[in-house]
Amino acid sequence: MFKLLRNLAVVFTVLVVICASCVKKDARDNNFPAPNIEPIPEGTVYTITELLEMWGGLSDYSFTFTEDASVYGIVTADETSGNLYKQAFIESNGAAIELYLNATSALRIGDSVRVCLKGATLSSYKGLPQIQDLDPNNIIILKNNCEVTPVVITLSEISMYLCRFVQIDNAEFKASDTLLTYAEPDDYGNRTLYADCNDDESVIVRTSSYSSFALQPVPSGKGSIKGIVTVYNTEMQLVLRSLKDVDLTGERCTY
Repeated sequence: MFKLLRNLAVVFTVLVVICASCVKKDARDNNFPAPNIEPIPEGTVYTITELLEMWGGLSDYSFTFTEDASVYGIVTADETSGNLYKQAFIESNGAAIELYLNATSALRIGDSVRVCLKGATLSSYKGLPQIQDLDPNNIIILKNNCEVTPVVITLSEISMYLCRFVQIDNAEFKASDTLLTYAEPDDYGNRTLYADCNDDESVIVRTSSYSSFALQPVPSGKGSIKGIVTVYNTEMQLVLRSLKDVDLTGERCTY
């Protein structure tokens, strides 16, 4: 027994020396190979405003970037809540556009990014301007946690703020919609939102059944609501990023 224990002790000591020497060598030499990552050229720099001018509101517009080019912006909406899928929105200097990705991404609200446009296509879907066929690996995150502030608008001017992150005050959902959840278990939900005690103007709050809040009840109060302005054909829509964008706890209007 003593001999067996002594042999085990010797083996253990040898292993410790080997492991220690490996750790020490790697730490001392710091000889790890550097990753072979080629920087993506910046190329021609466009502003979001310039991209929107190129698009010009044309439903059949399509332009694929074949040369190096970039656009900069701040992420105002991401995929975290599940209400967007392979989508994000960026904004800069009062202009915004949708990024339609060919895979899910790690983008987060507040990321300052450079979007490399080579190989992507500037187009639109049902009237919404977007950069399509965009590889998430071609989006370079420059900085995190940048300030993202909504612009306060009224429903009468919502069509002027496509892809923008907005806030609507004195808002409330249609009374019959407050008996529902944000979406159906297996389908999108379209809920009608009024503002300023005026039911002559409205916008659809559209929610995916895959969102984390799809089956939460629609609030019955009045207050402020934030979201991204989108459009489907001619129907204006508001897309929530999460329930943190909803603050409807005040007393409802009486019509």
